[in-house]
Order: sequence, then C-alpha cells, then structure tokens
Amino acid sequence: MDNDFKAYKDDIILLLANAGLPTSDIDWKNIHFETEYLNDVLIACGAIEIYGEYGLLRSLAVREEHRGKGVGEKVTRNVLEIAQKREIKKIYLLTTDAEEFFKKLGFVSILKTEAPTAIHKLPQFQDICPDSAVCMVLSIGQPFQIS
Repeated sequence: MDNDFKAYKDDIILLLANAGLPTSDIDWKNIHFETEYLNDVLIACGAIEIYGEYGLLRSLAVREEHRGKGVGEKVTRNVLEIAQKREIKKIYLLTTDAEEFFKKLGFVSILKTEAPTAIHKLPQFQDICPDSAVCMVLSIGQPFQIS
C-alpha cells in the first residue's frame, strides 16, 4: 500500500468515525470514494459499492463546520454520476438522520425488505445499521437533481 493511499484511507476513516459511521466493514477493493478536501483537510466523503446492477450509497459524511454549504450535495452528486457511468439501475442507502437531505435528491423511502437480495444481505442491512434506519432508493436511469 503506498503512502498516498494510506493517508487517504486514514483521512476517510477518521472523518467517518467522527461522524459516527461504521468503518470496520469497508471493503476497500469494492468501493469507490469521492472526497472533498479544503486546504489539505478532508471535509467530506461519500462512497458507492457496486453489486451488479445495484449500488449502495454509503459513508457520506461532512465535517460539522462545513455542513449546510452544499459540500454533501456535491459529493453525493459525484457518487451518483459514477453510478450512472457504471450503468447502475438503482442505488440504495440506509440513513438514520438524513432522510430529508436524500429526498431532495430524488430518493424515496422503501421497506428494507424491498431491497434486492444483493443489497439486503450486506452487513449494513443485516446488523450494522439500527432497525430504525430508513431505507431509500433512487432509480439512476432518470436524471437526479440537486436543489
């Protein structure tokens, strides 16, 4: 592992841990992170894991002092653009506190059991996220919007 990748991983893990998001289950070989740095400090990140025609949006975090400034929307938009390029049909996520943020981007709430098996069997669905987490989906075939 080269030093640049190690520093990148360390930055992401620290930001996610500070946001209370899980890091132990990250499969660094099956995930694509989008990051936003300001003055060499990671201020936001978000990722997509791809499972065939489906994706899992996860690990979206913004440093507290940069929230509400459009940084989270920018990172999310970049992740969704990757999903479009990879021809992902639907992207799923679980959230405990950002349902309204994702609704503004076109995601809709669904029952966790409505997620396809490839997504539903992931650790986030099985035991990492609490039962109270809201499952959401976005069909990638149609343009998404950032308000």
